[in-house]
Amino acid sequence: MFRKTLLLAALACACGAAQAQTADDFNRDDAPDLGENYTTHNGKIGTSYWGAMGSDAALATYNGSAGNHATLDVATDGYVPGSYAALVFGYLSGQNYFIKVQDSDGDGWFDSFGFLTGNSEGVGPLQKLNPFSNGTLDVTVKGTTASLTVWTEEPRFGPGAKAVGDDGWIPQTYTFDYGFAPGGGDVGLGLDGLAIADNFSFGTVASGVPEPASWAMMIAGFGLAGAGMRARRTRVAFA
Repeated sequence: MFRKTLLLAALACACGAAQAQTADDFNRDDAPDLGENYTTHNGKIGTSYWGAMGSDAALATYNGSAGNHATLDVATDGYVPGSYAALVFGYLSGQNYFIKVQDSDGDGWFDSFGFLTGNSEGVGPLQKLNPFSNGTLDVTVKGTTASLTVWTEEPRFGPGAKAVGDDGWIPQTYTFDYGFAPGGGDVGLGLDGLAIADNFSFGTVASGVPEPASWAMMIAGFGLAGAGMRARRTRVAFA
């Protein structure tokens, strides 16, 4: 698992005054599904030592959930084109947000993102991002606009690229105006291919923009969490 409790705490503090956050670390080895707290709407999501994994465009929501902010640790080591991990808001309302990162090329790197609806459908086209193999998705919804920040240690290409072995977290932030607000409740996640998810957290925040005084706390959390993430990519194996 990506042991990053400190990272999630830092993100929650940095994003403004947060109400109660619900978190799931998926520490349930070899479970066939996510458990009674979730409803699976498509495909299948189970858990293993590494985290949650899904197939057949899997999508699940947390029962009774609500909020405008969610985070999810994601990784990919496989070589299946189209593998993705997503955060979902308002799924059962018929007017939902589906925000994902995807390994479009099947080369073991998340290389694109999309602001979509339904179960990976419609609205915004996929766009390129700085490729990464593991990191944290941080999404905040405000009105009709969604903001996606990807926190990763390892963008290797494009603006902000770093050499292998460099330390430090680099954020990539993207925003999109859907033109409509998502329906209430039904926060969840989507998984397909060889994407892996861990440390799912959601709740309500007053603002998606970190205050200046919060950056020090967030950076400290990233630094303490980084060591486990760096070793993660070389250890995953799939049958």
